[in-house]
Amino acid sequence: MGLKLELLERKDAFTRNLIEKFLICATGRELTFRDRAEVEQIARQVASSGHGFRDLVKLAMKSEIFHKR
Repeated sequence: MGLKLELLERKDAFTRNLIEKFLICATGRELTFRDRAEVEQIARQVASSGHGFRDLVKLAMKSEIFHKR
């Protein structure tokens, strides 16, 4: 139960890190400082929709990070 409780207490940080790792794998490159604002925007949208993994993937795949860089 310890890990689950810890993750639930830090949903936003976990979501942001998961987005970053997903985009690193999907794009094949490390994220830069200029990617931070878009990652934060995606994280806010995922949080507002209930922290769903499907929403995270969809929003990350629609991002400029995924398509342009």
